[in-house]
Amino acid sequence: MTFEHDLKDFSFTFIELPKFNKTKEDQLENIVEKWIYFFKHADETSEEDLKKIIGSDVIIGRAYDELNQYNWSKEERLAYDQAKKRTDDYLSTLEEKLHEGILIGKEEGILIGHEKGREEGEKQAKIAVAKEMLADKVNTHTIAKFTGLPINEIEEL
Repeated sequence: MTFEHDLKDFSFTFIELPKFNKTKEDQLENIVEKWIYFFKHADETSEEDLKKIIGSDVIIGRAYDELNQYNWSKEERLAYDQAKKRTDDYLSTLEEKLHEGILIGKEEGILIGHEKGREEGEKQAKIAVAKEMLADKVNTHTIAKFTGLPINEIEEL
């Protein structure tokens, strides 16, 4: 097996950093130039310049963040890890509560649906009884007494 098809959509770009002469972020014209600038000038890029370079490209921003973390002290790294864990725990708790809320809402919806269905079924049964009683010439007041239906509804039947 030669694996020659495994790399058909893969390409290489060779960069000679010393030959890359763009020194300001506003000179960068495309994503490749942003990455080259990152590799050449990441250590001297300010937060302000970083925002201009990144623009809407989240991936380059993450690369800068990862690179920046290598310069942190043990205390900074520990503080970051603890803050991230708290944030992750908080988000996980919110997600769990949301999921529980959806389940509870679904169960309440099913119960309400069952209740409405039961009520509708009971009403249909009362109407059926009222129709039978009307067919047997029972007066409307007596039908209302036994079925609980209002007299005006019975008269409409």
